Amino acid sequence: MSKKRKRSVNALEDDEMNQKLRDGRPVKRNARQEKELAQLQEELQKQGNSTTLCGLKNTFKNCRQKLASTRNKDMKDARQVEQGKNVLSTWIRSNEASTPVPSQSDTDAAAAPVVEDIDALSSLSGEQDVLDLQDQDLSLNICDDELKLDVSDSEDFGRLSGCEAADDVCVKLNELIQTCKIPKDKIMYKYLKDTVHIMINYDHKYDPDVVEFFNTIEYLGGGSTVNFLRGPMFHGQGRGGIRNAEDAACNLGGPSKRTQDKKRGGYTTKSGVLKDLHLAFITLANENTSNVPPFIETESVKVIGVAMENDGTPLKPGIQFDDRMKTNVGLKQEVDIKFVRDNPNLRILRGNIITEANVSFITSLCNNLSMPIAVYYLTKSGKTGEDMKDFFLEQVKILQVCKACLERIPSDNHTVQLPPEDLCCSVCEECLQNGKVCDTCAERKQPSHIPSLRACKRCYDAGQQCVRCAVLVLTTDCEEGNKKAMELISKMQEERSIDPALQYLVFLS
Repeated sequence: MSKKRKRSVNALEDDEMNQKLRDGRPVKRNARQEKELAQLQEELQKQGNSTTLCGLKNTFKNCRQKLASTRNKDMKDARQVEQGKNVLSTWIRSNEASTPVPSQSDTDAAAAPVVEDIDALSSLSGEQDVLDLQDQDLSLNICDDELKLDVSDSEDFGRLSGCEAADDVCVKLNELIQTCKIPKDKIMYKYLKDTVHIMINYDHKYDPDVVEFFNTIEYLGGGSTVNFLRGPMFHGQGRGGIRNAEDAACNLGGPSKRTQDKKRGGYTTKSGVLKDLHLAFITLANENTSNVPPFIETESVKVIGVAMENDGTPLKPGIQFDDRMKTNVGLKQEVDIKFVRDNPNLRILRGNIITEANVSFITSLCNNLSMPIAVYYLTKSGKTGEDMKDFFLEQVKILQVCKACLERIPSDNHTVQLPPEDLCCSVCEECLQNGKVCDTCAERKQPSHIPSLRACKRCYDAGQQCVRCAVLVLTTDCEEGNKKAMELISKMQEERSIDPALQYLVFLS
C-alpha cells in the first residue's frame, strides 16, 4: 500500500473513532490506535511536572487561511497543564458512567488523566469539539497573531487532522493559477485540466482547443510525434469498459486518435467547386472591413470583379482507401464491389487513374482577397483541348452564380455542380440584341446588358441586392491542353457563339 493510500485509510479510521466518541458509543481501537494512545499516555506522564507544553502547529493542505495553534509557546502557569488533564479525566469518567460498556469491548477503565488519541482531538473544528471547554475552568491563551501558516508542516497536520497534505507541485500550481500567471483561457490550463480529469473519469470530454492543438501538432510533426507526446495510454485494451488510471501508460497524455478525428476539418474527395469556400469568399468580399472595392454597385446588384488562377499538381498514381471517408480514391469513377465486378479487365485503369489535382484560386481585382475555390482530379487522358475548354467554362459559370442562389443549391459532398439556367437567370434578350439596357431593365436599375453584371430575377423579385462575382480574367500555365482550350474559347468569342456571360473573359498565360 502506498504512503498516501495508507494515510487516507488511517484518516478514515480516526474519523470513525471520533464519531463514536462524540455519540458516546463504545470505542474499539485497532493496533495502530492502541500504540499511539500508549505513546501519548507515556509522554503525558513524563510531562506531568513540566511547566511548559509543546504546542502543535496545524495546517490544512489546500487552505491558505492561518489555522494553527501555539508553536513552542510557554504557558503562563503550569497549573493550566494539570487543569487540562483533570478536565479530560472528568469527561472520560462521565462518559464511562453514563454509557453501558459490553464486556467484550475494549475501553479505558482507568480514570487517570488520560486523553483520547491526539488524532481525534486535533481533527475536530471549533463548532464541534469533543470537550465543552466553556463549562470548565480552563483557559488556553491563543492570540490571533500567533496563527501562522507554514507549508512545511502540512504533512504533520494532514496526519493529525485526517486530511492528506497536498503535493508541493500542486500547491505551487494552485498559486500560479490563483495569481493568473497561468490563465484559465490559455492552452496550458486547459491541457492540464483535461489530462487530470481523464485519469479520474475516462468519459471526460476534451476541450475543443486541446483537440485542435493536438491536430496541429500532428499536422506539423506527423502522427509519430503525437504518439510520442501522448504515450500508449489505454492502447490494446479495446473499446468500452472501465478504464483505471493505474493501467494508463502515458507520457504527457492527450486526446486519442478517434477523438482527434471527430474534431478535424471536413474535406471531400469529390471534384468540383467547394460551396463553403465560394460562399466564404463572397461574404468576405461583401464586408466593408475587407477593403474590396466592387466592380459595379447599384441598389439592385453588387458585382465583385475577380481573376481565376488555375494550376495542377501531379499525383502518384494509385488506389488508396480513405479511412475517414470510407471510400477508395485514386480513380475517376467510384471504386466499389460493383465497379470491380463490372470491369474484370485491368486495362480500364490505364485511362481512368488520377494523375493530377487541378486547383483553382480566385483573387479580387484589387488583390486584397484571395482564396482556393475548387479542385478537380484529372486523368492523363482527360486533358485534351476540348476537355479543358469545357472544364474552364463550367467553373466560371458556377463561380458567377449569386450568393442568394448559391445558398439554395444543394451540395453534393461539399461541392456544387453547374445549376440549371433558370436558377440564377439574369438574361434579357432585348438587352442582348440591342447591346444596351432596355427601358424595362432601366426602370429596374439594371446597370448593364451583360448577364454577369446584372441582378438575377430571384433577387429582384425578393427586393434584395444581388451580390455576385464576375470572372474577368483567367490565368493558367502553357500546357498543351490549356493552350488549345484558350484558342478554342477565343475563337468562340470572335464568332459570338459563346455564352454572353463569358463574352469579355480575358486569358493570360
